[in-house]
Amino acid sequence: SGVVIFQGDFSGTAQNFIEPGNYAVKDLKIGNNELSAIKVPEGYRVTLYDGEAFSGRSLVLDETNASTSFLESKKFNNTTSSLEIARVQRVQVYEDAFTGT
Repeated sequence: SGVVIFQGDFSGTAQNFIEPGNYAVKDLKIGNNELSAIKVPEGYRVTLYDGEAFSGRSLVLDETNASTSFLESKKFNNTTSSLEIARVQRVQVYEDAFTGT
């Protein structure tokens, strides 16, 4: 499994990205400015850009299923022209140190 982008609200034409990387407008099989929903599984972070060369406004998503209405609220529905996908590791932070005693 990997990151899946959709032309519709988790429907219609979809594209699955299994490998992390930088994907320019030429790599978006669903088309330029057509991303309307995205599934980001655990362990991935996706940065959407409205510019073709990883430029312009950006939106970072971690472990999120971003619906069309969510992307609309962020003014990012049908504006993505490039994206970066990275794998991330979870970090646990503890308030009190465990001493083992």
